[in-house]
Amino acid sequence: MQEWLRILLFHLLTAVEGSAVFLLMIKLFRFSIREWWKEILFAVLFTSYVNYHLWHIEFLTGYVYIIQVGMLYLFNWLVLRCNWLHAVIVLCTGFAAYTLIQVVVLYIFNFMGVFSTEKLDGTQPYTTYVHQLTSAVIGWVVISLLTMRRIGFTFVTGKKRGLTDRRLWSYIAIFTVGMIIPAVVYFVYLKVGGLSYAMGFLIAQLCSLSLFIAFAFRSEKQKYLSQRHAYLKGEK
Repeated sequence: MQEWLRILLFHLLTAVEGSAVFLLMIKLFRFSIREWWKEILFAVLFTSYVNYHLWHIEFLTGYVYIIQVGMLYLFNWLVLRCNWLHAVIVLCTGFAAYTLIQVVVLYIFNFMGVFSTEKLDGTQPYTTYVHQLTSAVIGWVVISLLTMRRIGFTFVTGKKRGLTDRRLWSYIAIFTVGMIIPAVVYFVYLKVGGLSYAMGFLIAQLCSLSLFIAFAFRSEKQKYLSQRHAYLKGEK
């Protein structure tokens, strides 16, 4: 493969995959894509450019996923203007959700014999591109379903202030962090021992995601009851 074509494909597929990550992240919390499309486009192109250089700087290669998480957090905090805790929740939930999509794709490809995880070491770009594109397409399908069905959490808002029920938020924060750590560690160890070795991290992530959803629904219920009480009080 010629160098210029390899660079073009890297930026193109990274941008496609990055757009899926950003859009999934904001649609899970009912942010408007139409309102933020310019910022999302800039963030996708910027992260694509940064990722290319990160993967080509040897001493930074091992920290790529940590740096990516940091950039996503800054997007939530500075662009969406979430307070620091909401930014963490949006980041961890979106990143973990997309990681699950990638993992499912890996298991399916491995089970069907398309390719194994050992081929995702960068020496065979084709396998990496297929995995990226497939994960991104599935991510876009999920985003479309969330949009059409109007599914998503509403307890996170684009305000840098305003936290209620700090105990509940503390639980949610713990479980969201519990999702992001296995997601990062999963990819670090995936190339070392394969899918079977990384299964424990996947299970931990699924448990954290389940607990997060439980507490998130509790928060949604509290918000609904509070609004209903205020409405009924105003009717009197």
